[in-house]
Amino acid sequence: MFVKIFESICEANGVSPSRVLDSIGMNRSSYTGWKQGAEPTNETKKKIADYFGITVRQLMSGETEQADGAAEDDAELAELLREFRDSPELRTLFSVSKGATPEELRKYAEVIKALRGTYRD
Repeated sequence: MFVKIFESICEANGVSPSRVLDSIGMNRSSYTGWKQGAEPTNETKKKIADYFGITVRQLMSGETEQADGAAEDDAELAELLREFRDSPELRTLFSVSKGATPEELRKYAEVIKALRGTYRD
């Protein structure tokens, strides 16, 4: 049953199901439907998998463990994702830089560093 796997992944990541749904723009009533046996749409499965940084296959199987030391390599990425989820400011920065050219990204980084007083040529 999808809801059991979903709850397990939420628990393993220290986040409530409601928070996940809020973050991906879903109504919390969807969670109630899943508890009653409904299955999420493929689009919703993809959004949830993306939220956790896993594949839809991993989401549906509940097998999110990585092999060959990849979990260790992903620890930093997982922390960044947690920070991203918890910070509207970071999401805004990402949103405005999405689709920017490498040159534009470099300029954005220079502006941010200058504002923080850490800019160096």
